[in-house]
Amino acid sequence: MRGQLKTVTGTAGQVTHVPLPLMRFMPKLLVPLKPALAREIQAGVFLDTTDRTADGTAVRARYPSIPVTTLQQMIRRDYPAAKGTDPILSTVDR
Repeated sequence: MRGQLKTVTGTAGQVTHVPLPLMRFMPKLLVPLKPALAREIQAGVFLDTTDRTADGTAVRARYPSIPVTTLQQMIRRDYPAAKGTDPILSTVDR
């Protein structure tokens, strides 16, 4: 996703991450000091290690009138700079 975001918006920047073993260790230290931050890190571990793929076939069959939105369309819609400076025109797929 980050590659597509950079490509569609035309932005540059460095992508960094915290190694998974460190994310597993940090909550143990943070629970007494910052329990909310410890829970956020635990959620990040869950999101990084759990298979969250979904098959939309059943949903598409049940709700065919709902349009399918691609990742590129979502980026153009939610990041107006992706298609120019006009926030209204930037949401229109050309």
